[in-house]
Amino acid sequence: MLGKMAASLAKVSTTMINNQEVLMTDSMTNTQAAIADFMTRSFDGAEIEPDQDIFEAGYGNSMFAMQLVAFVESHFGLEVEADDLEIDNFRSINRVAALVARKQAMVAA
Repeated sequence: MLGKMAASLAKVSTTMINNQEVLMTDSMTNTQAAIADFMTRSFDGAEIEPDQDIFEAGYGNSMFAMQLVAFVESHFGLEVEADDLEIDNFRSINRVAALVARKQAMVAA
């Protein structure tokens, strides 16, 4: 499933997310890995690069965007507010991870 990405990475490790082993690079956080896993499962095993625009690539649509919002809220225990519902916040693994980091920082403050 994540074969191409794993083959091209120098250092790969795994982590457990939702009772499944997920490949992670040294630079990939648990947040990014969870988002990547959700997208891979949602896109029938498609390998999504961290900065790949899922909407431009034809994977994402408005229905998936709402599923992604629901995933972020339930998995990370965050509330995605109306101001957060900019499509740019959901275009890629890294952009969703950045949104999660900002929301977590606000909760912690």
